[in-house]
Amino acid sequence: MHGTVEGAAVPREVIALARGQIWRLVTPVMLHANLTHLLFNVFFQLRMGFGMERQFGREKMMMLYFACGLFGNLMSVAVDPYKLAVGASTAGFGLIGVWLAEILLSWEILGPARERTVIWIVFMMISVTTMSSMTPNMDIFGHLGGALGGFLLSIAISDMREEDRPEWYDQVRGAAVLGLISCLGLGFTKALMVNPTDPIPDCQIFKALSDALKAASASHGHMA
Repeated sequence: MHGTVEGAAVPREVIALARGQIWRLVTPVMLHANLTHLLFNVFFQLRMGFGMERQFGREKMMMLYFACGLFGNLMSVAVDPYKLAVGASTAGFGLIGVWLAEILLSWEILGPARERTVIWIVFMMISVTTMSSMTPNMDIFGHLGGALGGFLLSIAISDMREEDRPEWYDQVRGAAVLGLISCLGLGFTKALMVNPTDPIPDCQIFKALSDALKAASASHGHMA
């Protein structure tokens, strides 16, 4: 548990972001709450990842994976900085975003595969929705952020052959780059503006500990 808290995006680590410890946006990808959490993410990413690794190559796949995890964790911190966040789901959902971007860019050349692709998308959306409804404390903003990051990043670095590119290819790539820059800028700005003086507002445990420390300090002062 100590290792989980040390690397996770908990309130103390949110404050640490303001001190330049940006690596804390990546370490939650390698931490999990329990064995079930770990096994589910491993299964999900193996199912999505093998085909993508063959398509993109190992180096590009690794870059996309960890970039999606960072993007998702940053969005999670920006929207709700006062919570524990562990798990590779941000990166896993990023792979879904990458996959959807590839479908969008390749839609005109998919041909007969379009129907199978639509069925698979519907199946994935139903599975993700069901999983979200059954899992308590799911970091929905981290998942959506990871998917958005994967979608935008995949389009931004796309290198489709000239003859396969849709007419709107350059415009969409430009919009994706602008979207990435905007989201990263806003996310880091919000994360770095977190007020460290009261790291967990409205938390009863924090309030009780704070009151106990104040009482102990006052008692010690009277005794002195």
